[in-house]
Amino acid sequence: MRTMTSPRLGLALLTVLALAGRGAGAQVDAPHQVQLSPKPLEKWDLIVPLEAWHPVGDTIDVGGIAFTFGAEGRRLLIDTDADGKPNVRTGSSREFVTLRGKDESGTRFAYSLRLRNTPTGWAWAPGSVMSGRLSGRQVRLIDRNGNGRYDDFGQDAIVIGAGTAASFLSRVINLGGDLFNFDVSADGRRVTIDGFEGETASIDVHDRFRGKANLIAAVFADGELSFNAADARRMLVPAGEYKFISGFARGGAETVHIGTGQMTTLELPAGADVKLEWGGPVRAEFDYTVHGNQLTVRPNVNFYGSFGEEYYTFQPNARSPKVIVKDKATGRVVQSGRFGGCCGGGFSAFKGKVPPGMEFEVTIEHNRSMFGDIRGVARGRRPEPIDR
Repeated sequence: MRTMTSPRLGLALLTVLALAGRGAGAQVDAPHQVQLSPKPLEKWDLIVPLEAWHPVGDTIDVGGIAFTFGAEGRRLLIDTDADGKPNVRTGSSREFVTLRGKDESGTRFAYSLRLRNTPTGWAWAPGSVMSGRLSGRQVRLIDRNGNGRYDDFGQDAIVIGAGTAASFLSRVINLGGDLFNFDVSADGRRVTIDGFEGETASIDVHDRFRGKANLIAAVFADGELSFNAADARRMLVPAGEYKFISGFARGGAETVHIGTGQMTTLELPAGADVKLEWGGPVRAEFDYTVHGNQLTVRPNVNFYGSFGEEYYTFQPNARSPKVIVKDKATGRVVQSGRFGGCCGGGFSAFKGKVPPGMEFEVTIEHNRSMFGDIRGVARGRRPEPIDR
């Protein structure tokens, strides 16, 4: 047994056990091909890595056809059948529509959109998937980059199984614990797999995750390879150097998104069995400024886990972190309070005054049910004396 330490933080350990490092458990004698079909998801519940919303322009191109969009006040007029005449008038805030037509080969298609009105204008994201079953398991493809194609490896997305979390579209997939080469047609209607032969490793993101939460998504990528490691207690993958992309966790009524943060590349050499130590203890980092004796602490607080991953968009987002200002010499609290504002409207800066001539330090305290008490100090700052 050998251990690996995070080069940035020196806090997280990766336990690496030697395994046989070549080939997948199952073999197929010839490529296996299945057909997929479009499925609208008006009640969208899929978790897409780095999900993108695209600004609505004059047209959206799907299947070689340009569907036109026009504005009517705060509403949109949409030609959903590409006959040159708008036939759908949206509401003023959100809408779900399906574009229908024939592609360049004459095949009929349907492509659904989720639409929302934002302060900068209308935006859209895919509202349908190409769905089918592959070796008895559900497979759903998502046109994540919104170009009307489903074959953009490393950019589009795929969900394998009954779960809701996607990885990027990958050249190799894990299907029931075995690895397969994966290919898909541009229209997403046809997928092909055959047996993967190559060096492998495995990663376990569950066993040493410290937090009262279930990991739903933990997406890693190496070029055009990508896997949601949360889909299995021990995920078999091709050996490589993987970057953590995004994640999602749920604990009781609380949810949180997980980002790359300060994580470094995760090396998975051939034969390695890596148990990722991450999660708590979580620490906070923040900024403050001083003008005269006026102290301003901005609410741009970042929360980092033990392997450098970042936790953001905690829900419910009720009470803000508590700001504490202490006299450095005595440890006496001279100011404390919370950021202004609340919840969906966002927090505003904490402002306070510190007696002239005092050398002080600023910390914050927070509590989340997933990780318990969270404490933090200012980013790259040392306590500063206040000018007289």
